[in-house]
Amino acid sequence: MDFYIAIFPKKNGPQIHADSLFNHEGTKGVQGKLAVTLKISLSFIIIYAIIMIYLMEVAMPAIPKIRPVSDLRNKFSDISKAVHNSNEPVYLTKNGRGDMVVMSLEAYEQNLFQSEIYIKLKEADYQAISTKKRYTHDEVMAELRNVIKKKTKTQKVV
Repeated sequence: MDFYIAIFPKKNGPQIHADSLFNHEGTKGVQGKLAVTLKISLSFIIIYAIIMIYLMEVAMPAIPKIRPVSDLRNKFSDISKAVHNSNEPVYLTKNGRGDMVVMSLEAYEQNLFQSEIYIKLKEADYQAISTKKRYTHDEVMAELRNVIKKKTKTQKVV
């Protein structure tokens, strides 16, 4: 069975309809409105659906856990379990406004590590913009080997 997608021009962007009953000449779509009609296969629809489901699971941010700051005193063990089991922070509020964030040590260290990497990458971007000097793969690897050799020699001496 063939499927067709009709793309209708709209002010806010294109509106897309999928159906198997379009006028398939490429000019008229649903209810005689002007549209661009594209023929697609069932395998394309299945692949598209799988990708969309994956993106919804991966790209959708988790709903933050928000609790009143009094829970820190009254339900500390629940908050501790929540931050350790999910590896996500718990946001604590005071008088309905954000006050602090509680997270596991592992999550904090991972966050810190990612921040350090981000800072190093930004430094490298700035350096790349500020100079015309470029290094080949062989030059980078040779310098890396030299640094490793120097570090291993100094560690053996100490």
